[in-house]
Amino acid sequence: MESIEETILRKALGYEVTEKVEEFNVDADGNKTLVKLKKSTKHVPPDLSAARVVLDTIGKREHKSERALEAERAELLKRIKAELSADKKTIKEKEKIERKKEGNR
Repeated sequence: MESIEETILRKALGYEVTEKVEEFNVDADGNKTLVKLKKSTKHVPPDLSAARVVLDTIGKREHKSERALEAERAELLKRIKAELSADKKTIKEKEKIERKKEGNR
């Protein structure tokens, strides 16, 4: 299943679709027999509204200000430091438990 972004991009660029038409005969017993199969490929032209959405989205992603990038960087560094700190606490707690176990032996 396509994501929304993939669907909008495909619509913005245009695409081809294969249509299949089948004709059947049904006999007295209700059995179907394929008598005609027609396949055709149709081109769906690019959609201007979808193209605008894609261009707006790309523009917003690519034109972040220096301030916004620096704020994002600072937030990521803050998260990384918090995770490292939590990992260090966990390691220290495990070492403390191990020392207690060794002391009880």
